[in-house]
Amino acid sequence: MTTITMKEVAAFLLGEDSLDGYWFGERHPISPFWWREHLRAALSAPATAPAWHVAPTVPGLWLNSVFMKVEDVEQWHIDCQLHLECARWYGPIPPDGDKP
Repeated sequence: MTTITMKEVAAFLLGEDSLDGYWFGERHPISPFWWREHLRAALSAPATAPAWHVAPTVPGLWLNSVFMKVEDVEQWHIDCQLHLECARWYGPIPPDGDKP
């Protein structure tokens, strides 16, 4: 299966573009829900850049929107849901050594 981005899957589901030569709702020879494997793959692809989240999703550096402070979030913080529910979180932020 070729790698399909979330943008391509979204365009397909919104009826803005075809996917693998088929439009959403069009009969496909495999299954009516053949596109779900592309959706799952796009959703599980690692993020290519930091983004805003309701809570940290992976360990690493995250910017807390309430205190405007970068915090080093560990896995146990995520497992115990130790985050401010009123905050938005930007991340994960790559360490300084990962700058382009």
